[in-house]
Amino acid sequence: MNVSTSVLPLLIAAMAATAGPAAAADRIVHHAIDHATGAVVRVVQTSTGNRVEVESAGLLVSRQIAATKVTTVIRDQRDELVVSFERGRLTVNSP
Repeated sequence: MNVSTSVLPLLIAAMAATAGPAAAADRIVHHAIDHATGAVVRVVQTSTGNRVEVESAGLLVSRQIAATKVTTVIRDQRDELVVSFERGRLTVNSP
């Protein structure tokens, strides 16, 4: 099973369902496990917007969507890459 084809419809539906006002605290609104790969998919509603996380053995990809900013984080056991886009400005950091 291809993770991108099996998980993508779930992510789209979950993000659409949480497009309303943000909650006061982080709240998981969707959680799924891809049985072929073991990847865990979470959609989290936060006080600043929604976040989608896909996590598999040693790798986390996260996308936070806020009012004017989109941030993507790619993290493994040793490194992290943060890509942000806000008001027409692209920022890439590797702390």
